[in-house]
This record gives sequence, structure tokens and C-alpha cells, in this order.
Amino acid sequence: MNQASGIKLSLDKFLTAAERKIPLKIQVGGEFIENIELLSEQVNILGLEMSGYFDEDINSQLQVLSPTGLKYVDSMPLAQRLENFGEIFRRNIGGLVLSDDLSPPKELLGLAQKRQMPVLSTPL
Repeated sequence: MNQASGIKLSLDKFLTAAERKIPLKIQVGGEFIENIELLSEQVNILGLEMSGYFDEDINSQLQVLSPTGLKYVDSMPLAQRLENFGEIFRRNIGGLVLSDDLSPPKELLGLAQKRQMPVLSTPL
């Protein structure tokens, strides 16, 4: 299980500090970034969580969705996608980052907005 590293940093301050090194674009939920606190500098690449399996504590960490993860998500029925993303967002993650300039599915953006969860993208 991942342990919080003792940091306490708002997502807004993280994005400001990281902007020169990590190009991040807010896709949705920019109005919520001041309310999100990161309690770990670790990020989690979503894998098994996308299938509904949660073994690790992913709370208060940024979650990364890679091209492989998005391909897997796209293969799921819509109801399963919504259920799995809903469970991820219920865990109070620090935000979702789409790598490789991925285009987020519309249902993901809608659910993120409803759950007040920022979704970011990066070309990295």
C-alpha cells in the first residue's frame, strides 16, 4: 500500500510549480484545482484499477491514463467505463492526467465535471 509522503500541496500550486517542466493542459475541472490537495508526490499509472480492481491506495495522488489504458477503456461497454471511472473518482484522487495528448472520452469529461475532478492532458 502506498503511504502518503507527508507533503501537503494544492493541485493549483503543483501545476504552477510544474508548468516549466511538464506541459499540462486543463481539459475540464479547472475551477476545482484549488480545492484538491496532493498528499504524495507519487503518481499512479492506471492499470488494474480500470478493470475495477483496487489493491493500492490511490487517494490524493495524480492518476495517469496512458494510450494502452485508454485503448482498454474504449473496449469496455459504456456502463462499465462509467462504473470504473466513478469508483476511481470516489477515491479522492488528486486528478487525472491523460498522457500522449490523448483525447478524453466525452463521458469521462462529463463524469469528472460532475465529481468535481480535474482532468489534465500532457504531450509527454
